[in-house]
Amino acid sequence: HVFAFVLAPSINFSSASGGPFLGFANQSNNGNPNNHIFAVEFDTVEQVDLNDRDGNHVGIDVDGVISNTSESAAYYTELDKKERVLLDSQTPIQAWIEYDGMGKQNVTIAPVPHPLKPTRSLISYSIDLSSILLEH
Repeated sequence: HVFAFVLAPSINFSSASGGPFLGFANQSNNGNPNNHIFAVEFDTVEQVDLNDRDGNHVGIDVDGVISNTSESAAYYTELDKKERVLLDSQTPIQAWIEYDGMGKQNVTIAPVPHPLKPTRSLISYSIDLSSILLEH
């Protein structure tokens, strides 16, 4: 199972494929810079041909489903201890997807209920979204 938060220039995904292509890409356009798509995926299926880290990961994808960066699903406690989160456990999970406009993308997750957003992000990735996302 895969869930993705997607920013795209269109709501027309008629040529997209499901399954490993998450409904926003397909075999022939996966990774094409003309896609102008940004996504954060929450993935419980390991696709070796897509370079997935494992079958329980969070990834940042640009223009396709091969993650630019990914981490096994986890959160950091107040004591900075990394605790694993099972994405397919049916336990509610909250996510924070933040972009500071200066090129830093942060993704943080934690189980519900968690009193505060963890101070350390699961993924902190430098990226300039202005070259990916189209202005509308």
